[in-house]
Amino acid sequence: RDERGQVVIVDYKTDAVRAGALPARVEFYRPQVRAYRQAVEAATGAQTRAVLLFLNPGGSTAVDVDA
Repeated sequence: RDERGQVVIVDYKTDAVRAGALPARVEFYRPQVRAYRQAVEAATGAQTRAVLLFLNPGGSTAVDVDA
């Protein structure tokens, strides 16, 4: 849960994504993350938000899908 009490769904991705291609990859994964959110909300009644976390050998990039 985040500081507001929302359940945070983090979907870890290991795609090799260049910075310029990141918005397209987020859009590609958006329907998948929405399905996760709907399932968690239906099962728990909790408010949720979703984050895609792109991992790579040099670090990571987090993208709040709801922003």
